[in-house]
Amino acid sequence: MSEEPDVQAATAAGAEFFDVFATALNDGDSTDLRRWAAPGCGWCESVAQQVDDLALADDSTGTGAATVARHRFDAITARGGREAPGKYVVEVGADHLVTTTWEEPPGTRQLHIGTPERLVLALALTQRDDGWQVDGVRVVEGG
Repeated sequence: MSEEPDVQAATAAGAEFFDVFATALNDGDSTDLRRWAAPGCGWCESVAQQVDDLALADDSTGTGAATVARHRFDAITARGGREAPGKYVVEVGADHLVTTTWEEPPGTRQLHIGTPERLVLALALTQRDDGWQVDGVRVVEGG
């Protein structure tokens, strides 16, 4: 990783976006994910729509849901570089694990822990006056 303060800030922003992504998946709320996304970020819109659709379809993230899936991201790594003034590319990766719980009659709780998978995203970021914007995302590994 570069020692330049602006590249370090972009890398930190990339890791923060990864956290926003995980929170959207776990909470069923795409608001913050959409706030980060530039109007042309197709990946961002696709994931946000999937989050919204799941929340509407079966309340899969609610406390009373029949099925609850939780996403955990461990061993987060990030590195980045400057493409042009104010434009950066950051690669963020983590070990992704999905845990699903559901209830089966009569009152039996089931748990399935998925196989960990490495997920690496390349983010195109733009520094704005009010923070960072994700212009595009490319899945490098996993997903």
